[in-house]
Amino acid sequence: MAALLYKNLIVNRKLFLAVPPLILFSLWITKSATPGDPTFILLVAAALCYGVPIVGLDSDIRTGTLAYYRALPIRTKDYAGSHYLLGFIAAALGGGVLYLSQRYIGQVSPLLAIYDGLLVMLLPLLLIAITFPVYYRFTLGSLRRFTMIYSFLNSSIMIFGRLLFSQMREWIAIQKMAPRGFVLFAYLVPVLFLLSFALSVRILGQNTE
Repeated sequence: MAALLYKNLIVNRKLFLAVPPLILFSLWITKSATPGDPTFILLVAAALCYGVPIVGLDSDIRTGTLAYYRALPIRTKDYAGSHYLLGFIAAALGGGVLYLSQRYIGQVSPLLAIYDGLLVMLLPLLLIAITFPVYYRFTLGSLRRFTMIYSFLNSSIMIFGRLLFSQMREWIAIQKMAPRGFVLFAYLVPVLFLLSFALSVRILGQNTE
């Protein structure tokens, strides 16, 4: 898994390096265009984090390395684990950068900055949990199918993310504390992430038999 993760980190190095400046740029746009509404910067940060493992998967399909992997004695849990771990690293990076930028540049209260950072970290993990079993099941053999499904899911993700962020942020701002829905969301996402990983390993195992 370490070698696969390293390969994905190399493939995604430019996107990783672009995450902090893009989040800061989005924060500047948010303060200028929609002061007081952080939805835009939250969506940008979450989309960047979710895009990191997608680029890794797209690279495998586009370059044909997936077929090469299938010819090697690579365990399916190592292959899937490299994508899931890459997504977790990207989500943690995005959440951390968002927290620091909101706290020290956006002048947001520490509590709201923490919640914003957690939202940005949790949404990509949720999206990975929902979509990666679909990608593994239906798209590994076809770049066209991958592009079509990703385009559909991406538009749905943006709509869902905007509704989720605006609702969660409103609850937090009003109650000045973590609402029950947010706490449940924070506990549920890691569980779904692990269950999704187990499902992906099973799907990959069936596809490579």
